[in-house]
Amino acid sequence: MPFTLDRKYIFLILTVVNLAVYAPVLSGGFIYDDHRQVEQNPWIRSVKNLPEIFKHSTAFFQNPENRRGPGNYYRPMHMAAYTLIYALCGNRPWGYHLANLILSILVSFMVYVIAKTWFSSWEAGLGALIFSVHPMHVDAVAWIAALPEMLGALLLLLVLKIHIKDLWKGRDYLVSGICLLAAFLTRENALVLLLLVLIYDALHPQRGWSSMAGVLARRYIVYILAAGIYFYLRYQVLGHFIADSQGYPLSWAGILLNIIPLLAQYYFSLLFPTPMSAFHVFDPVHSFFHLKIIVSLGGLIGLGVLGRYLYKKDKILFFMFCWIPVTLLPFLYLPALGENVFVERYMYLSSVGVCVLLSCGLLRIYHAITRRPARRIYIGLVIIILLGMAGTSFARTFHWRNDITLCTKTLQTDPGAFNFLNLLAYAYYNQGEVERAMEIFGSFDQYFPREDKPGEKEEITYAQVKNLSPKHNIYKQSYFEAQTKLAALHFRRDEVNEALALYRKLTAVFPRDYNMFFPLGLCHEKNKNPDEAASAYRYVLSLNPGHQPARTRLQALGPGITPAGIDKLCAAAKQLADKKEYRQAIESLIKAAVQDPQNAKPYHYLFNVYWLTEQPEKARQAMREALRRDPGNKLFQFNYKALQGK
Repeated sequence: MPFTLDRKYIFLILTVVNLAVYAPVLSGGFIYDDHRQVEQNPWIRSVKNLPEIFKHSTAFFQNPENRRGPGNYYRPMHMAAYTLIYALCGNRPWGYHLANLILSILVSFMVYVIAKTWFSSWEAGLGALIFSVHPMHVDAVAWIAALPEMLGALLLLLVLKIHIKDLWKGRDYLVSGICLLAAFLTRENALVLLLLVLIYDALHPQRGWSSMAGVLARRYIVYILAAGIYFYLRYQVLGHFIADSQGYPLSWAGILLNIIPLLAQYYFSLLFPTPMSAFHVFDPVHSFFHLKIIVSLGGLIGLGVLGRYLYKKDKILFFMFCWIPVTLLPFLYLPALGENVFVERYMYLSSVGVCVLLSCGLLRIYHAITRRPARRIYIGLVIIILLGMAGTSFARTFHWRNDITLCTKTLQTDPGAFNFLNLLAYAYYNQGEVERAMEIFGSFDQYFPREDKPGEKEEITYAQVKNLSPKHNIYKQSYFEAQTKLAALHFRRDEVNEALALYRKLTAVFPRDYNMFFPLGLCHEKNKNPDEAASAYRYVLSLNPGHQPARTRLQALGPGITPAGIDKLCAAAKQLADKKEYRQAIESLIKAAVQDPQNAKPYHYLFNVYWLTEQPEKARQAMREALRRDPGNKLFQFNYKALQGK
């Protein structure tokens, strides 16, 4: 090229391009997790809460009463950023979208700054331009909850820019350490920087370990110190360093096998960004000879050959090549990824390497073309590709305008995203279209997996859904969530009998879920059945003694069944058992156990009935429950030991 590009013009171009592509997001609303993380989050509404933000996990801010544990995410900078935005813009969605848009501009410019260190201004500028319009970035820019992707990338690129300086001053150590710690506290995947700088220092032709060992050692001490502080804070809050398993039930062999097609899918989407969706259903493979494995392995081997060529040709190009798999590493650990395994916003940082490599390749092809007409045609083709990418990104921003548009487009792309079917129903309900929401919640039977589908006249039961194979986990979770919400909507519309029927089915499938039994009690109470309601509330308190709503409702109903009443039920059950009417005896004892969950006597009688009917496993379970309520009872201990030998 005959001249170089000035940095301020590059910044101006990138700003204009980002604004042109992503301007529609400013009119978007809160979507999906935004409602819990921002709109309904009281913790971000005062800067006085900042100390508390650093003491809790992300799951805490979405649900302070979360009893499933702290989760896998410790990202205090995420919530701190929301707190700052709220202080400036309140609870207005455009303020958070504007923050994402500003971050997008800054990250695009940092891509140029980093690339300019090694390549020409044209190569760096084109790389940053490709990065700005890449369609796989729409999720990260358009979704408020994806702010950590861009903030973490910005901080990581700042640290890398400081690292590649040959000489450091005292403030470089301080700024680098602070930015790196902030990056860790924004997004866990920032830890890949440690591996990136190791690869860079090993490859850089002028700064090997022998010539700069002392300088590099001091820098790595800063990095290790920042990582140590992060891991200490993470452990204090979450209680673990490595993310807990929450994804698909795969063996380690299955996990390693499925990394191959997952990595290949990321590469393919970075180069050919289609189809795009907010949710991609993950279908694990179980055989090394599966066509998906063979094709993916072939593609990855081809990339390996390209990497070897780049290593011999240009060490910096090879570093950018290594950038892609290294930054994808955190997203290949399947046990921690949950149900959404392949996610487009996970490619945000990885796309830096792809965009810079594409830029260098495109410009080197341009220089290899000697004829001016051919060059003009080539430039025209590149411009058409860039405009196509920008147009695709621009059009996709409209998918993220609200929950209804997002869910509708996602289901059109991937009909198996059943969780988005639920989200669509929620969106219609919140919009006041209750009938439409109930219709969607009640439509799950038609999506029952075809290979397990019963006959046309046979009704699908909750037990059949619960017993579906693990590969249908998304359907199972979404199905029962839909049934629970449908029951709640029936209750709100005073259709108590319909709600009661659903809650009875749900409590049969989930006998240890107190969230099912509390609304069951409300239904009984509304149907003028105080005894049944009291039984449900007592059972809730037996599962969760801290459930204050159940305690309040129980107190409002007045005194419940007395120990004498329990004795009476047990005596009646004994008489039934003596008459060999065992089924009625068991029903009577289960009713007694539900009405007074802390009483051991009904379980002792259940043990006797199960023993008489030659059901040793149920007898053993009943005696365990009796011992749990009265562990010092010698008779219970004797009976349980006798059962252990059976």
